[in-house]
Amino acid sequence: MAESKEVTVVEPSEYRIVKTDPKQLSDIIRDNIGGQITAFDLDRCKVPAGGGTMWEIPTLEGYSEEKAIHGVIVYFSDPRAYWEQAFEDSGGGTPPDCSSQNGFDGIGNPGGSCGVCPLAQFGSAPARDGKESRGQACKQMRFLFIARPHSIIPLLIVAPPTSLKELKQYFIRMAGEGINFSSVVTELTLIKDKNADGIQYSRIVPRMVKRLSAEEHARVKEYADALRGAFQTVEITPEDVTDE
Repeated sequence: MAESKEVTVVEPSEYRIVKTDPKQLSDIIRDNIGGQITAFDLDRCKVPAGGGTMWEIPTLEGYSEEKAIHGVIVYFSDPRAYWEQAFEDSGGGTPPDCSSQNGFDGIGNPGGSCGVCPLAQFGSAPARDGKESRGQACKQMRFLFIARPHSIIPLLIVAPPTSLKELKQYFIRMAGEGINFSSVVTELTLIKDKNADGIQYSRIVPRMVKRLSAEEHARVKEYADALRGAFQTVEITPEDVTDE
């Protein structure tokens, strides 16, 4: 693993997706990937288990530990997924029995409206170690597609249920001030917390650190629109799910 390092806040004008012509971005993606980015091409970054406060970021040299991630969120989604069989019983790698791209409409078994589904209610997750669960059997996540300064391919941040409240409040506060989420540089740090059972976990703390100019934001929107189709195909995998 690479050494940990401090993350400096780079001016939005220096971001690759802002500096590079959109046509050139398409050519680079085509030449290196052979076509459009798919759901399986993006590097995923999960919140560490057990209350860790360092991000583990995939790089060309391996993995780098960083205290904060800075970047422009170019897209986000709130998918859900339910597996009837426990991962330890199935061996993992199986598709979900029911899933939703938007967090509202489930496809599969049982399918239907996520808002009224019993599997989406808190306390529906199976008991563990003889204790009743407070979680949901159908897991909800937030996927943040964040463009970092040096890369034209976004990093996929997988936010678990325990980070959803703070992330949603961050987006709501920006909306309240008339700020589009893709028009700012966002910082994501991690803090240690614990649940009612005393189990420690890590929680994402978002913060706005810089605003983009109108011209810079226009470039970001053009970039995001070009890749929206790929972003919309990304689904929850068994590896994304945590029991926190």
